[in-house]
Amino acid sequence: MTTAFDTAIADMLNDPNVGVDVSWSESPIGKRAFFFEEYNPELNMEGLSIGIEVLSSDFSGAVPGQEITVKGTTYKIKSPLKKIDDLMSIIELSID
Repeated sequence: MTTAFDTAIADMLNDPNVGVDVSWSESPIGKRAFFFEEYNPELNMEGLSIGIEVLSSDFSGAVPGQEITVKGTTYKIKSPLKKIDDLMSIIELSID
């Protein structure tokens, strides 16, 4: 059953002003995600936290070391999926 929340997330992911195209080394089918780069002073480190917020079902097999391309830049998955809720997860990325 599709909820209003599911529909709203799908609409935002498909909005070119909000969602971005993502290529994953393990899937020939392009995906959509929310991309973020943010400074995390609470982690007591310099630099950015880079990641994508995705539909968990689209990236259920994602593991560290696999490659994801976002906005023309290829990143490596840094850590396992972090579930936010039943629908969405965060994938932390790094440039190696």
